[in-house]
Amino acid sequence: EHFADTVGWPIALVMIGISLIGLSALAVRLNNQYIK
Repeated sequence: EHFADTVGWPIALVMIGISLIGLSALAVRLNNQYIK
């Protein structure tokens, strides 16, 4: 169980990082649409 937790943390962090990058990319896209 402890090993699964240790492996799960980096994966969760990577998922959070990817979703944050996706959100910021989406925000930039929306900003560009509204500015133009």
